[in-house]
Amino acid sequence: RLYERLGEYTYWDDEAALDCYDRTLTLLPDEPRLLAARGHALMGLRRWAESRACREAALAAGAGPRITLGLVLAYLGEPDAGEAALRASDEV
Repeated sequence: RLYERLGEYTYWDDEAALDCYDRTLTLLPDEPRLLAARGHALMGLRRWAESRACREAALAAGAGPRITLGLVLAYLGEPDAGEAALRASDEV
C-alpha cells in the first residue's frame, strides 16, 4: 500500500509514479488498480505500447475505466478502436 500511495502522490512526476507502481506490482503482479495506474503513468511518458498492454491487462482483470486505453489506441494509430473504448467508458 505504501508504494501504491506514493505513486498516487507523485502523479505529477510520471517517472517517480511509475517506479512506485513497478515496486508494488512486484508484490501484487495482477492487481487491476495498479495495472491501470501504471498504464496511466506510461501514457504520460508517451510509452504508448506499454501503456496499452497495462490498460488491457487491467481491463481483463476487471478494472476500468477505458478512457486511458481509448487515448492510447488513438495515439497508436487505431482511432476506431480508441473511439470504441471511449464510448464504452462513457456507457459505464
